[in-house]
Formats: sequence, C-alpha cells, structure tokens
Amino acid sequence: MILARLARKTWKPRSVVCVAAGFLCCVQCLLPARLNCGGTDLPDTIKLMLAHPKVRDLHGAWHLARSLNILKKHLGERDSLLMSIQQRLPMIPQVGDSGSGEDFLYMHRHMIHMLKHELCQLGIKNDIADGWDTIPWCHEDSAWPMPECFTTRSGDEDLGEALKENKSEPKTKEMQKEFGTDVWLREIKSIDELGRKLEGGIHVWMHNHWAAQEGYGAWRGQDPNSVKNDFLGSFMSAQVNKVFWKLHGWIDNQIAKWEGIHNREAEFNQAWNRLELFGWPVHEMSLTYLIGPGKDYTSLLTGELREIAEVGYLILAVPQK
Repeated sequence: MILARLARKTWKPRSVVCVAAGFLCCVQCLLPARLNCGGTDLPDTIKLMLAHPKVRDLHGAWHLARSLNILKKHLGERDSLLMSIQQRLPMIPQVGDSGSGEDFLYMHRHMIHMLKHELCQLGIKNDIADGWDTIPWCHEDSAWPMPECFTTRSGDEDLGEALKENKSEPKTKEMQKEFGTDVWLREIKSIDELGRKLEGGIHVWMHNHWAAQEGYGAWRGQDPNSVKNDFLGSFMSAQVNKVFWKLHGWIDNQIAKWEGIHNREAEFNQAWNRLELFGWPVHEMSLTYLIGPGKDYTSLLTGELREIAEVGYLILAVPQK
C-alpha cells in the first residue's frame, strides 16, 4: 500500500462542541449562499478541522481522480493503481471534459456550505467563505496582496512556470479584462460550460497568483497535517488557506449571476450521481462528521481513491533543491 510508504502523525483534536448535519445533501437543505457577518480569517478551531487528514484526502483525491495526467507524471503510464482507476472509475470526466465543470462547481459549493455550517454551529461570525465581491486585482492590495514569486522544489518545474506566469502583471491584466465584469457570463450556455471556463481559467490563476512559498510540509520531514501546511498550490493543503475560501466564494457567486442573466436555475443532477462513485457518505457529511470519533478512517474513500490521496502526499514529499 502507498499508505505504508509515508508515515503521518496522528491528529489530536481539541475539544470542539459541534452538531453534525448534512453536507452533500439535498440542495434545499443547505444554508443560504451568504451569511451577513464579519471576519477575514479562518478561526483556529476551523483550521484544525480543515487540516485533518480525512478532509485533505477527500479534497485531494477528488481533484487527482479528475487529473490523471498528474498521476501519470508521477506514477507512469502503466502503473497498476492508475490502470485500476481508469477501469473502475470510467465515468468521472477529466478536467476540461464535458461534465467536469458541473462537478467542479457542485463539489466546491458544498465545501462552502460545509464550512458555513460549522461556523454557525460554533457561534462564530465570519464571512471568509462569502467570496470577494470584486477580485483584488492590485498586486499590492492592502488586504489581499500577491505573495512574491519563488523557486519551487525539484520536480515542480511546471508549477514554477505557472507561478511565474500567473504572478505577472500581463497575466493579471488579461484575467481582469476577461473576468472583471459580468459581460462574459452572457456567452455561457450551460452550468457545465461555466464550470469548465472557471476551473481551467481564472480558478488556476487565482490559486497560483496568491500562492506563497511553502514554509512547512512533508518534504521537510514535518507533519503534513499541521495547520501550517496550507500551500495554496496543492490539492492536499489549499483548503487550509483562507484565500481558498475567498476565491471559491467568488467562483460560487458566479453561479447566481449566471442564473440571473439567463433566467435559469443551475442543475447539478449528474454531478450528484458522480460524487457517489467516490464512495462519499453523501447523505451525512460535515467537517464534524468526517473527523468525529469512531469513524473508520479508510471507509470514507474507496480503495483506489484512498491510494490516490496518498499519492498526493508523496508528491508533496519531493525533496527540495
């Protein structure tokens, strides 16, 4: 098992009083898209929950199963795990394929509702998941400045190039010209097209644009599940970073704008069906449920996806230059 190749420390939860409730349940049961409250950072209690290995695994495995090109790069074309994934999970669209945009918007919308639910249950007023009303385009923005570009680890040359490009002034101006107003939404014909355009475009830009140099991680022999491991450029750590929730909140807000412009309600029927392929407990899911005592660590993911998550940690463990 890949799990045996990377030792991870046991997470010790602090005392948290929370009531588990539905995540990935009927849309009608979810909280409103916005909560009118203040706050600009993730509370420590929430950070601990988001840094838990089960939460990291669910987010990381979901992305990696839709990005088999990344697994091919690190595992090889004929790796047994990769071949098993392709045989047993053939209905999962890869990034950019038809259906992938619907999946992208649906999964992250429910992550947002999951976070908001936990904040409410803890009595914490915080607007971190509401998203930006306007993207902070200025590199020296007073609240959300762009971190400087940095040299990536050996084996991460592609990421290094992406960071260099997406932190450049010309790329920022390009994104602002395309997404700075709502005009582009008029040309989008479906919710799936909306998700594909966002995921492969400004979503990638925002993750790279606001990614700061990793100061903590498995590649230094440190606990990969620490709250300090919040690198925005990795599927296994991004959700611990407060910028993740601001950028995905902005992305989620585009759904309502698209609905208003086209006078149509977004439907996610196929995305719901595909989430069940991942073996997620879709009718009973929240941060509290995931990390609660007595939950079987391995039962939350199918065998292939459990190993995919471990690949994500192995990728993080690449030695530094």
